[in-house]
Amino acid sequence: MKHGKLHRDHVLKAIAEFDKKGEDDFLDEYDYGHAREYLLFYEGNYYPSKAICGVAYKFAPPLYIPKKASEFNGGKGGAAGQLVRLGFEIHPKKS
Repeated sequence: MKHGKLHRDHVLKAIAEFDKKGEDDFLDEYDYGHAREYLLFYEGNYYPSKAICGVAYKFAPPLYIPKKASEFNGGKGGAAGQLVRLGFEIHPKKS
């Protein structure tokens, strides 16, 4: 299955959905776990980078479906790096 190209506005829509649903409901609905390594920092709030990135594909043509957690990597070489390329700020998760 080939997902389309992700754009900044797709990520912003995923963030808005996260804010509306809350972290636990958002993660449960899309079957993602809590962030392990990196957090997306946007407008003073932290978000699980991989979950936001994966759900953002729900807003991207041509498939308009989110990526499953098993379909891609998190971290700087995966979701976090992709978010940085789209102009977002990523922070390492503090233990």
